[in-house]
Amino acid sequence: MSSAGIRDGGYSLLELIVAACCTMLLAGAVLPLLVGSARAERHRARALAAELRVDSALRAISADLRAVCAGLEGGRSIRRDGQDTPIVGPLPNGGIRILRSLGPALEVGAALNANTYEVGAIGALETGVEVVAVGQPGRPAGAAVPAGSVVSVILGGGGAIVQISWGAEVVAWGLPRALLPITWREYELRSLEGGYQLRRRDRGGSWQPVVDNLSAVTIRYLIDRDGDSIPDEITSAGVVPGEGERLLFVRLDARAEAAFGQEVAASAWVRLEPQ
Repeated sequence: MSSAGIRDGGYSLLELIVAACCTMLLAGAVLPLLVGSARAERHRARALAAELRVDSALRAISADLRAVCAGLEGGRSIRRDGQDTPIVGPLPNGGIRILRSLGPALEVGAALNANTYEVGAIGALETGVEVVAVGQPGRPAGAAVPAGSVVSVILGGGGAIVQISWGAEVVAWGLPRALLPITWREYELRSLEGGYQLRRRDRGGSWQPVVDNLSAVTIRYLIDRDGDSIPDEITSAGVVPGEGERLLFVRLDARAEAAFGQEVAASAWVRLEPQ
């Protein structure tokens, strides 16, 4: 019998052409969506990376600023060789210098003379380390905290004998209750290909990278000029509060490029609380 009109199997050429055209149309519609989704995902990843860089820069500086007054009992500057240096201040290149303790204050047991003391533990004390005198009964309120350097450390059975080069203030203001070893930490921006690198170092040490690929880090200082605990001036350089003046806040602004010419920016305010 004839089997006309009944296909033995497979597809006709026309059907294959129609199926191929439909597949191409579908692919043409879906491909831009996939490309756009991938591009958006890359943009989100770059934006997140930029946010993390900005956050890391702000956190690093803020952490040192929040600890700057610890152990100084209200002191906002230190005095050495007749000069007062604020515990926070700008560097000529737009960076910042922050006083930092090297460890806990070490209790003074007795004074052998104006420059030599018995201490129960040496902690971070070693020759050349800078120290400040804490807890002097005669130090006027708000006066700079005296600073000097360790000349020698002689270990003994119950502790150590420490000799320090001091200024005249230590003698005039009485025996310090404790010695606090300190250093200065500096932050600055270094220009590199593709942006700036935030780096830091402790005095006498080498620069260490903190965050790469930043667009900018701006540091501003808010000063109380009339003693009412309200900032009267915002400045980014030459921060040397005079008598009766206080540095209240430090404002940090950081930016980093994300993608397509856009930037991520963030700010942090740090209040300098005496401790």
